[in-house]
Amino acid sequence: MAPTPNGHGGGWCDTIAKRYFHDATRILYWYHLVEHIWATGRVLYPDEAQAKSWVSRCEDVLMESSGIGLLRFLRRSRQARAAEASSVESNALDDLIGYLAPRQAMTDYVEYKALGYAIGSGMMESTCKQMVCARLKGSGRQWSETGAVAMAALIGQRVNGAWDAFWTSRPLHRAAESPPFLRCTPSALLRAKNLNAPSTTRTLVSAG
Repeated sequence: MAPTPNGHGGGWCDTIAKRYFHDATRILYWYHLVEHIWATGRVLYPDEAQAKSWVSRCEDVLMESSGIGLLRFLRRSRQARAAEASSVESNALDDLIGYLAPRQAMTDYVEYKALGYAIGSGMMESTCKQMVCARLKGSGRQWSETGAVAMAALIGQRVNGAWDAFWTSRPLHRAAESPPFLRCTPSALLRAKNLNAPSTTRTLVSAG
């Protein structure tokens, strides 16, 4: 199964994942979880140095034993503080536990690291910039949904280094059967390697 970084794990992410990535390994964005840990740490320890020490401890637990280990650590901390913690501190820990518990299945960072999976969103955000922003969001560019999806698909072939195999699998006799947004000349498609080529833009955008 291909890994799919899941950002902050919001409800809308569940909808997208179930619809488009139902067979993927979902991963909760590490740094977003750490942001939640920091928010709790600053409530528990107003002193920044103490908060940093507590957050570092949580990160160590997370790296060594994944989300399930951190959940156990937080629950033990909650019990240990029960007698003397203020309601604000208790609520902060409860909120963090309440955030992590339903997302535990997406926090097996030990396994993800062993498999070489990315646990942050940096690679995904960079891919979005290459596949969408750089080509589709230029000044004055307007796209229909069909045209934007078609161009993104072509850019995906280029970014993945699969352009030659893609074009080889599209013999010319099938061109007439292709959707309108792919009915362009071989030279125009090949020029899509240069995503800034004006001629490519004219050829593909006119059909979208």
